[in-house]
Amino acid sequence: MVNINIVTTEEIKNKGKGIYFYYGFGNSHVGRCFMVYSERGISCLQFTDMLTETCLSKLQKKLSSAIFIENNNNIQLIVSKVFSLKNKHCFELWIEGTSFQIKVWQTLLQVPYGQLISYESLAQQAGYPQAVRAVASAVARNPVAYLVPCHRIVRKNGDIGNYRWGKETKKAIIKWENKNLNIDI
Repeated sequence: MVNINIVTTEEIKNKGKGIYFYYGFGNSHVGRCFMVYSERGISCLQFTDMLTETCLSKLQKKLSSAIFIENNNNIQLIVSKVFSLKNKHCFELWIEGTSFQIKVWQTLLQVPYGQLISYESLAQQAGYPQAVRAVASAVARNPVAYLVPCHRIVRKNGDIGNYRWGKETKKAIIKWENKNLNIDI
């Protein structure tokens, strides 16, 4: 289960004062991950690429009064839980986005494990049937890979489409989910 909590304007205005963020790298079955989290939830989960430092630097800039601590050991423990087949954990996310983006990301959470849907279908389910391109843009800006399952969205013709962390990563996640879909844990 995943719950989205939204960064408030008050928290941004206070520049994250009193908030401790932990960040670092962990390994998953599809590769190395970068994560940033606080007691409020996970703010960033990305597959390792050049965007990882951007994620951290954006948070550090926006929440400049917060404290950022590198902790690869804790990150590895959380990454292991995220990608566990016995994933019965509840994950809290603490992310910032427009109300439109948050609605799209919340709708993504409803896409069942191992299933794929089109951008058009996602737009309809989110209540924006005429805004397919805007929905696709919101999907592309998802800051929390895998937990907000943007990898389950494909083109209308069934083509896998693009993925922020590369098509091969997207294919690997989809293959892994399909392989483990019927495992009784």
